[in-house]
Amino acid sequence: MGNCWAYCFGLFRRETNRIQRGGGSKYFRSSTTGEHYTIEFENLVESDEAESPPPCPRPISEDEIKHLKQHRYTALTDHQMLIDQKLQVELEAQEEKLRLEEEARNAAQREAARLAREHKMKEVRRRRALPSVTFDLSLG
Repeated sequence: MGNCWAYCFGLFRRETNRIQRGGGSKYFRSSTTGEHYTIEFENLVESDEAESPPPCPRPISEDEIKHLKQHRYTALTDHQMLIDQKLQVELEAQEEKLRLEEEARNAAQREAARLAREHKMKEVRRRRALPSVTFDLSLG
């Protein structure tokens, strides 16, 4: 990849020559002939091994193994359909809960907007009701 990139962009070749004269770089290395370029990426990308979950120790249960050995595939599909139905019910319950929360939030926002409008109207009425005060600054 480095050779193709260096071939397509002569700028890279000039830059590596400049780096080579300046003492080299941590990421760009070149041979003494100047024809072979490699880029080291080991320090540029951090590993996400610590974030990945541990692998599942047993993907198939003992019951599933028994059904497979006895060629009882319908039992496997029936069991999976039950699991799917349970998951579907849980999903629908979560969606309903989220819908209700969203409706409650929207209602609260509408109520807050209504109260803000009422407060603004009261302020406007109060300002109109106040008599305008003029000051006479004449000294005479």
